[in-house]
Amino acid sequence: MTTDTTPETFDFADWFADANLPESSADIYLNAAVLSDLADIQRRMDVETRVEEAEAGEKELGSKAKKTPLQVLEDEYVALAKKFEDSKITVYVRALTSVERKEIRAAHDLAQKNDGEENQGFTFRCLAASIVGLRKATGERKPATLTQAEVEDLYKKIGDAQIGRINDAYLTATNAIPAVDADFLRKLSGPAAGPES
Repeated sequence: MTTDTTPETFDFADWFADANLPESSADIYLNAAVLSDLADIQRRMDVETRVEEAEAGEKELGSKAKKTPLQVLEDEYVALAKKFEDSKITVYVRALTSVERKEIRAAHDLAQKNDGEENQGFTFRCLAASIVGLRKATGERKPATLTQAEVEDLYKKIGDAQIGRINDAYLTATNAIPAVDADFLRKLSGPAAGPES
């Protein structure tokens, strides 16, 4: 990139070659039904903990070759928690420009008028336009595009709260000024850091 520029020598392509729209991401879980099993096991673990505490004074110290009912439940809980975590998908979304949003609004308004598209259709259209990648819990990010129908199908599978997470990420990417939290920036110490504020 050139550093000496005048209006006559300014090279737009040189300065803005790396420019891109902001992105954000959200985690969703495909196997959310496991949460009910985890809650059930947690309740049973609470009961077993109280039983073991009550019986602790009556037991003799000795070999613990056999797992206690609490240990068995803890193992079940860990296995289910891993199953839940393995169902995580990270959805990457990019910001939409005001021109894109206006085009989406016009298409949605027309579809509402002609086909009776519901209000959620606007959200589905925005998400379909903004989703740019997906990553499984144990994989790498892959480029992805979803159609409006696919976003609607995903909504039917994961529900309001999780589709809301993706929508929040899209809104963050669209409306937030890109910045890194100052707490993560390298902090200098000593004379190079300058005066303390």
